[in-house]
Amino acid sequence: MRLVVLSLLTLALAWGLWHVLGDEESVPALFPEEQDQPEGPDPRITASDERVYAPGTMPTTTTLKITVTSFSGHGPVQSRAGYVYGGREHLRDVNERGQVTFTDAPLGIVEIIARAPGFERGAQRRYLNAGLTTEVTMALKLEKDHDPDKMEPKDR
Repeated sequence: MRLVVLSLLTLALAWGLWHVLGDEESVPALFPEEQDQPEGPDPRITASDERVYAPGTMPTTTTLKITVTSFSGHGPVQSRAGYVYGGREHLRDVNERGQVTFTDAPLGIVEIIARAPGFERGAQRRYLNAGLTTEVTMALKLEKDHDPDKMEPKDR
């Protein structure tokens, strides 16, 4: 046991002396991130990848524009569109052009959805980036068990 302790102390002392007396370039850095970093931008990052935000102002939301259409190219009446995030649906009514805009959509992967009476639910998964507006068109299909003798789904 004494031999092990003595060996460890000897190794620690030798490493310390080598670190203090040795050439800085021959001594491996314990913490590479503390080494002097080259000045200038990182050559692996292109100008389009760089976004500069003031400290403490990192964005958490982005803009999402959804357009709902049907077989005729128009938005079905009473359409609602939005996204699922965190297990919750966030839906809004579309306007007369079949569009809805969310300026508070979360960043990351979301499921974009659209619904209308008489039509199948439309869904797409998308990754929403900060600083970029995501535009999605959802083309809804008639329900398979749709009975035309009952209520006809209406387009605008």
